[in-house]
Amino acid sequence: MSATAHACGKEEHDPPPILSVILPTYNVERFVEDCIRSVESQDIDQRRYEVIVVDDGATDGSIDRVLELQREYENIVVLRQPNAGLSAARNRGIRAAKGKYLLFVDTDDRVEANCFGKMLSTAESHPDIDFVGFSYVIHLNSGLVTIPECPTPGVDPINGIEYYAKFVASDYHVWRYLFSRRFLLRHELFFLEGISFEDAELIPRLMCMARSAIFFDLPFYHYYLRPGSISTSKSEKHIYSRIAAAENLHRFGLEKASVLDADARVILDDVIAECLLAAVSSAHRFPRRLADLSSRIRRLPFYPMALSERSKHRWEGRILNSSIGLFWAYSCALSFFRTTRTKAATLLSIANGPTPIKKLLGYCLTTTRLK
Repeated sequence: MSATAHACGKEEHDPPPILSVILPTYNVERFVEDCIRSVESQDIDQRRYEVIVVDDGATDGSIDRVLELQREYENIVVLRQPNAGLSAARNRGIRAAKGKYLLFVDTDDRVEANCFGKMLSTAESHPDIDFVGFSYVIHLNSGLVTIPECPTPGVDPINGIEYYAKFVASDYHVWRYLFSRRFLLRHELFFLEGISFEDAELIPRLMCMARSAIFFDLPFYHYYLRPGSISTSKSEKHIYSRIAAAENLHRFGLEKASVLDADARVILDDVIAECLLAAVSSAHRFPRRLADLSSRIRRLPFYPMALSERSKHRWEGRILNSSIGLFWAYSCALSFFRTTRTKAATLLSIANGPTPIKKLLGYCLTTTRLK
């Protein structure tokens, strides 16, 4: 019996699950069991939700761990594919899902125990909801745990543009949301494949199409910011991913021009600018790519950018419009200043605390390994 058939071997009269949890899996042998057990430690019956593990061609023991857990939890569905990246794995999960709602979980993170009941009841209390957003917990490599501050939520649903303005603030993590599967499929809201930072490309499109959304202050997701992760590493692929994201958002804006209002247009233009600014800033470690990057940006049909006075990136965007090289130099200087200020504050804190010599050595070793 195949892995998928094992998970689906239920009574034919069983109703479809209300929730599909999508877990893309690639070389996370150290973390995948803790993640899945957190997803299974919930306050709703296992028959009410499915856990879709998409094996994206893992080369370690990740999938063996999952298959062992599948014998313990009957609601695990395993899908396998050659390595195609996080976006492709998530898209495969969306298309295979049966639940009314979708939740994305990265397999090196985990979720709070017994939180699904409250999350689903929040969504179910608002008919025709497109998504519910939640708060989350950040676990830093230093051991520090923090919960990002969020504005006071309202009691009534709002549209996606209002939600973006109030709650997103360049925080594009897709796992913050419980989505209506019908909403995603109706608007063909899939991840752009072949790029990094795919959340930052999808979320603006999603917000433009959402008509009913609400925020609920429940820190259900535990996000582990680990050295070497996509969030903390830099590569040449990341630079060109930003350009690809900007191009796709521009294309989306043209396709949806008849249904996007002025506020939605401001948001799209702002995120497009953010992508280009981030691409040039990310080239600090790859100065040899600056000439090629500049040439590619100049060929874009939306460069120079037309930014509204309401755009939060209008000043930096104007520098980039006038000279890509000038913005690169400006962003290098700004990055150096911020890094120096952060290191100085950290060293001062260590010096004023207990066992400063020991902690200083530990800090120096950590920062050396991360370079």
